[in-house]
Amino acid sequence: MFQHITLYHQNEPNFNITCDLHNTCGVLYKTYSAYKAHVYRQHMSELHLKNKPNNSSNVIPNESQQQESMNNSDMGLGTINNADDTFDFITDDIESILVNDDYETNFCSPALLFDSIHNAKSTSELLLIIKRSYMMFLLELREQYLLPQGVMNIISTYIVTLIRHLELLLKTKAFLPSTDIYSTSASSLPKQNQKIIEIYQLHETLNDLSNIIESISKNNYQFIKHCEKHFDYISPEEILLSSPDEDVMHGYFIPIDRTLSSMLKSQPLLLEISENIQQQRINVENDSDLMFSIRDGYYGYRFDQDSLLIQLYLDDIGLTNPLGAKRHKHKMTMVYFSLEDVPNKYRSKLDFIQLVAVCDSKTLKVNFLMISSSIYG
Repeated sequence: MFQHITLYHQNEPNFNITCDLHNTCGVLYKTYSAYKAHVYRQHMSELHLKNKPNNSSNVIPNESQQQESMNNSDMGLGTINNADDTFDFITDDIESILVNDDYETNFCSPALLFDSIHNAKSTSELLLIIKRSYMMFLLELREQYLLPQGVMNIISTYIVTLIRHLELLLKTKAFLPSTDIYSTSASSLPKQNQKIIEIYQLHETLNDLSNIIESISKNNYQFIKHCEKHFDYISPEEILLSSPDEDVMHGYFIPIDRTLSSMLKSQPLLLEISENIQQQRINVENDSDLMFSIRDGYYGYRFDQDSLLIQLYLDDIGLTNPLGAKRHKHKMTMVYFSLEDVPNKYRSKLDFIQLVAVCDSKTLKVNFLMISSSIYG
């Protein structure tokens, strides 16, 4: 529930929620930041009740074992030394550190934190290193790359999702041990709770996962190729605008037909468009003074009733290049299109205004004047 609120409701202007994570709580919060700080300080155990693994290194736990582990430990990851004030500080006040705008950042190399893991001697020390590493990652995103809190929350949620997928992947590789190598203390457990995974399998699984992540983020070219393969991403096509005797100038074009194909793969959207067209026809038949689109005009009968109407928009924007020799503003012409047949509730949304082409405004203006003079001259 907390992840759902974080993803879908944290930016609502009238945010209002009563904490019901514990029967003795019931506090009303009108801002997401106050609610989140309260959850992390007062309900950490409830928040991670279903997400904490058992303290065994090679046994895949089920929910009942996780529940029992949570009842025996504050963190659900074995016994934590109460004298470790630094660990308690990170556990309880990580949110206050991230929210404090006056916090002085001092980033160190992640490699140093990774090397320090090998020197850790206890579970609490390992957890401390992991906490510090992740906290520095968040601070770097916020202070160095200026990412807003909402984006950081989404990143954190996807990291947790990745870990959950890894847990499911490991469960598929677990197997039932032979009776001679399994402890007699677990003989009373059901067979599905006795599965184990060997270290080499764990290593191979983590190695495969690391290779997948590294291959995706290796460079921008590889990332774009993965997006084209898995998400139907459409790369802009480069078009030569200049003549052979002129300086090379390019424009960029995104094929409208490919964009439409990607949009109309959504059956719910296709159904809404069809219903909207049909409803407009009914309204015009009932009232001849109404006109929703060019279909309802004098020449509307010329259009195929099964066609879709496309509107093109032309807009100029200013870009500034702060580096290099050309440190001045560049005026760019942007061409967009939208489907006129989508319901009104979608028309102003950015997802339904698609980019078609980009070029330098000066180049477009010069070429347009040349074409006009040749036609009307």
